[in-house]
Amino acid sequence: MAVRTMQDTTCYSSKELKHIGEQVEKGKLQLDVYHAVKKLGISKVKPTRRGRRSFQKSQKAIPVLSGNRRTGKSKKIIEQRTPALKRISQTCHLNEEAPLTRVGYWNAQSMMNKPTAVCDFVITEKLDVVAITEAWLRGDSRDSPALAEIQNTLKDYRVVKLPRKGKKGGGLCVILRNRYYVTNTKSHSFESFECLELTVSCSGQKTLSLITIYRPPGTGISTSLFFTEFSRLLESVSLLCSKLIIGGDFNFHFDDPLAPNTRKLRDMLESCGLKQVVSQPTHIRGHTLDLLIVREDDDIVSNVSVLPTMPSDHAAIVFTAALVRPPLTKKEIRFRKLHSIDYTRFSEDVKSCFAKAHDTEDLDLCEKVKLFNNSIEDTLDQHAPVTVRSVHLRPHAPWYDDSLRAQKRKLRAKERQLRKSVPKLTIDKQIMKKATTEYHAALKQAKRSYHQKLINDCNRNDLFRLIHDLTVERPGQTLPSHDSHEELSERLCKFFDDKITQLCNPLYNSEMNPTSFTGSFSVLKNPMSSVTCSLQAFQNVSEEDVLKLIKSKKIKTCPLDPAPAVVFSNCTDAFLPAITDMINHSLDHGVFPKSLKSALITPVLKKHNLDPECLNSYRPISNLPFSGKSH
Repeated sequence: MAVRTMQDTTCYSSKELKHIGEQVEKGKLQLDVYHAVKKLGISKVKPTRRGRRSFQKSQKAIPVLSGNRRTGKSKKIIEQRTPALKRISQTCHLNEEAPLTRVGYWNAQSMMNKPTAVCDFVITEKLDVVAITEAWLRGDSRDSPALAEIQNTLKDYRVVKLPRKGKKGGGLCVILRNRYYVTNTKSHSFESFECLELTVSCSGQKTLSLITIYRPPGTGISTSLFFTEFSRLLESVSLLCSKLIIGGDFNFHFDDPLAPNTRKLRDMLESCGLKQVVSQPTHIRGHTLDLLIVREDDDIVSNVSVLPTMPSDHAAIVFTAALVRPPLTKKEIRFRKLHSIDYTRFSEDVKSCFAKAHDTEDLDLCEKVKLFNNSIEDTLDQHAPVTVRSVHLRPHAPWYDDSLRAQKRKLRAKERQLRKSVPKLTIDKQIMKKATTEYHAALKQAKRSYHQKLINDCNRNDLFRLIHDLTVERPGQTLPSHDSHEELSERLCKFFDDKITQLCNPLYNSEMNPTSFTGSFSVLKNPMSSVTCSLQAFQNVSEEDVLKLIKSKKIKTCPLDPAPAVVFSNCTDAFLPAITDMINHSLDHGVFPKSLKSALITPVLKKHNLDPECLNSYRPISNLPFSGKSH
């Protein structure tokens, strides 16, 4: 350190500075050194304590909250004395804002050939709800391929649709996550426009009324009819206590304030206390046709943006709704690493378990069945124990690779360049359109190549299942209304039991009334009276007979089985003696074990147009265990 005085420059070493600091603490400092430090402005006058006692008596300590900026959690409360601050409660805490719902609107102009673009839109923008206008859904089997692809890609989403039956074009579709509760679905019947209303809620919050509208242009219907019907819709929704969002394609040039229809629509919205929040062009020709309407005194919508990078004449509207986003659906997966099993050692261990048990005591049939199941389960737990894993269901597009990500970044760059250009140059629009077309063409090609590889790698049995999954929409499980699963199970079991009893009662009745036929015979009162022979015993089966029976049918897995079907297929020789012994024991004693009479029952609607609340509309589908089918 160098200290410059009036005469010369004085240099101090580190030891000298340390010595000077010790002198300062003791209050002993040379006068010339003090003047030099004071002249440089680095001296500090030690404050006195004059008047502090009376000042402290008039002040009260208050808590000051300090926290971590990263986590938002409070750390400690420090007592400070400052006259300008007021006492605050110690219960104050800092919380991060909960994530809100992301919503999108888009006129797809036929979703039938753009399901890949719809899924990419949801995944890229991280949308929780997306409403599609002009979906071109018809309500028949022609909709299945597009809806099946959406179900396969967006695992945790469901589709609520309003198809236009009997006509081409139109149709509405809302895709939303399963964690949202849809308590009410209305499809209003208006002549001038299509309307789909959903009442959405999440985790006990205030409900949100989400209304999607599509007004087709040039249909020959006068605009006066539209305003009449739209005013009726606004009157009905104005009475709702829930939050309100109305969006869709109105096909009015809302950007032209002098247009008669625009002025009439603005006046109607103002009279109902509503406002339109989209301020950018949503059509390729520079007009605002897609609107977003909310209440004037409601701040439910924020961060509204228009995305022109869509394969349609219309841009997409993306915004944030003031509805807390639910957490991702968590699914628990239980599996075994069956591919790591050494089936030779597995067969030897199973055989040794059977041999030890049969050497100890003579078992009856029920105990043999129990031993058979327990031996296989214990051996399987040793070779391939159950692994439990929890996974979050997220949208997944396996064909989305690094090349598509790079092309997506280039598309975003072209979009930013178009936004910066004022006025919008034609060349920028053409470049943007070309980049959009190239990206979505590459996206379709990547999906096609991925599916082609899956098909080439499939065998004959898996091929039909794969084609079915890719082209057929999976309907949701339709069940009668119920308070709990246990109550519904008991009700269905009682119904099916009573139905079986009603069918069997006439067969059990020994006194049957004679019924005359036009032929030469009649039904006897006791049909068993003329039987002269009796069945004394069954013939035992051999292992070859049982093996032939097992190989004649496909082994399917049942949750009641002690092992999956692949284990039975690879270790049939190890299980064959035990299965043959149980079958012969059953034939010798005329007893069928009670444990093999159990089955998993799945109620399925006989026809899709039947009443789901009527139990007679369901057919019970039984899934039997492997041992029960072998008997």
